[in-house]
Amino acid sequence: MQTAADLVLEYNCPVAQIEAQVRANSRRSLPWLAMAEPHKGHAVIVGGGPSLARHLDEIAWRASIDQTVFAVNGVARHIEGNGIAPHYHVLLDAREHNAAFVGPPNTRTRYIVASQCHDAVFDRLAGRDVTMFHAHTDNVEDWLPRERPPYTLIASGSTVLLAAMCIAYAKGFRKIHLYGADSSFEEAHHAYAQPQNDADDVIYATVAGRTFKTTPWMAAQVEQFQRVARELADGDALITVHGDGLLPTVARAMMLSDAHLEAIKYRSMWDHDAYRCMSPAEAHADWIESNLPQPPARVLDFGCGTGRFTSRLRRKGFDAIGVDFAGNCLDADVDVPLVEACLWDLPSDLKGDAGVCCDVMEHIPPGRVGVVLNAIARAVPKCVFTIAHHPDEMGALIGQPLHLTVREAEWWAAELLKQWRYVHMLGDGRFIAEQTYADARDVVPGQGK
Repeated sequence: MQTAADLVLEYNCPVAQIEAQVRANSRRSLPWLAMAEPHKGHAVIVGGGPSLARHLDEIAWRASIDQTVFAVNGVARHIEGNGIAPHYHVLLDAREHNAAFVGPPNTRTRYIVASQCHDAVFDRLAGRDVTMFHAHTDNVEDWLPRERPPYTLIASGSTVLLAAMCIAYAKGFRKIHLYGADSSFEEAHHAYAQPQNDADDVIYATVAGRTFKTTPWMAAQVEQFQRVARELADGDALITVHGDGLLPTVARAMMLSDAHLEAIKYRSMWDHDAYRCMSPAEAHADWIESNLPQPPARVLDFGCGTGRFTSRLRRKGFDAIGVDFAGNCLDADVDVPLVEACLWDLPSDLKGDAGVCCDVMEHIPPGRVGVVLNAIARAVPKCVFTIAHHPDEMGALIGQPLHLTVREAEWWAAELLKQWRYVHMLGDGRFIAEQTYADARDVVPGQGK
């Protein structure tokens, strides 16, 4: 048994009913959901929030380029009525009325259904392609049959949307997009009629200076999302939340709060003269420059630190720009353009012909590595990296570790290949990642994006 995320499910009906349904359904002749190997596919998780109406075309486009659509509850019938047949329909709730969410069969949709669901749900699904999963409720493993196939517990909190995220992760997806995950509303609580929620109590939540109309269960979903998202991100998932409701606002605040804490740490580091002695890019300067386009190409120096290498590039005719989130990083005698930004929250209009990222990636928190590489790949088609593969020594100056992601070269090459078509792995922590050219002598086998 394995667990996707680590959060015990909360109950919305009697425990005795949950137990009886799990015991009965887990003995049905259905396959069980088990953990799959990671792959490069994209999972599109579709919830029923009001913003869904504004994103139907985008979801249809994602489906058209072979991204996998997971719809929850009544969303499946709604998007199918708008021409989008989901690949998977996910059901979690143990109450009988959930059977109403099951629409007529179609040739594409498969069903991922919790063992705690009511018999009526399974009766409606008779003859269809159904995989059963087990929600991580207290004592659930005591209720399962003694003889059981490999399986994973889905530890998702209290809502089917969070369960769908964990299910996608268990099925090997590491790029997860959320739509209709508002957890708030202005008028209707869903993008379509869902009378099961018409009597929900209305409360208000204030985040980042904005006040949102929500319900207790939606607010709980936002609270639980933060833990689930962090745990999946620590497992290398890249989660993108679309929309502008309560949950998307909290998701953006999570990223910014992480950036704020890291910025404080590095502002403290740059106050120590000893931290300025080394500039890794200077040690590799000739090699880096030989792999950049000719001046006056625009070069973005991601994590520029002291700015000494950025300044060298500018003296050689490059339109070089430093990027760092610690505003005090530049040496006193260095005068270069500086974009003060976190690497996992880069400005969308920051673009260059090539990038340099020297001894930076090992400083990125593990859950942010994919986000940072994706942001760099969107900014430049080619980037020269040096990445340290050992723990740091300088963090002792402030009593905090600096190298947060210490991995072998092959691991980094695999991460780079998720964003660039070609990766040259040259030894000593040196990599060249690019979209349009590869030298067969040193390119890592396989292709990325």
